Amino acid sequence: MPLYTVVVSFMDRTNGIEQYNSSSPNGALTTFIRNAQSLESYPKDGLEKLIGGGDSITLIHVANDLRGFWIWVPVQVSDPRTEAVLGGYIIQTDTNAPRRGEVQ
Repeated sequence: MPLYTVVVSFMDRTNGIEQYNSSSPNGALTTFIRNAQSLESYPKDGLEKLIGGGDSITLIHVANDLRGFWIWVPVQVSDPRTEAVLGGYIIQTDTNAPRRGEVQ
């Protein structure tokens, strides 16, 4: 499985960073939100709302034939306990990573 580096940015201008093996960037992000040390102080039920299906998080595959780089953004923060989580990015350095527009 490819290795992904997931980064989160917080409202206080700090960041969290961890790496996960996953079959997709979405999977790496879900694992990050559920297990990252930088998110330990946030309530688990609030974090689950960030990944809880629907349009909770937008994952944007960066254009111009860049491989393996995504920006992630919580679309709606319905829980004020997690409003400091601004989003972040995901990096995969695999040369066979999908290009924007390819099925993931």
